[in-house]
Amino acid sequence: MDHWNIRDWDPRRRTSRLQMTKDKLIRGHVVYLYTLIDQLLTAAIWSYYFPAEPRWADRTFPQLWRMKRFRTFNHYLMEETFLQKKLSLVYAIRKVPKNVFSAISRRSAERSGAWVLSRATPKVSGRKKVMYDRADIFSKDGVEKFTKDLDLVFKHLCRRAFGTKP
Repeated sequence: MDHWNIRDWDPRRRTSRLQMTKDKLIRGHVVYLYTLIDQLLTAAIWSYYFPAEPRWADRTFPQLWRMKRFRTFNHYLMEETFLQKKLSLVYAIRKVPKNVFSAISRRSAERSGAWVLSRATPKVSGRKKVMYDRADIFSKDGVEKFTKDLDLVFKHLCRRAFGTKP
């Protein structure tokens, strides 16, 4: 992805190499944001099961990780639980706004971000376009819709998990 050296590339291959670079950047963006949502849901669940009470209150997450109870909870429950199930648990603890719930559900329906990863570059492979909210995810509009949805989710989950605004 050395797009900064574009003048050194073979002029006949610049367009396809830039397209591949764009696709890799978008795929990375999707995976990053999906992983962030998963971690924030996990943190919201942690804050419910490990509340700020005297025995937990002054402990940071690295300190909590040293505790067998916390490690077991994470390794056997959180690491094995899919995003949609985590969302259902967070919703059962306390309702999640409809727009946030639907934005996360849309992500989960797309199978853990794998919907972007499993498909070859649409224009090269001849496959259908990868759509997100009626926009091609590899277009500017698609990326903006995806990022806008995730920004809303991020703000809500930060408040739920940490009690603060990002």
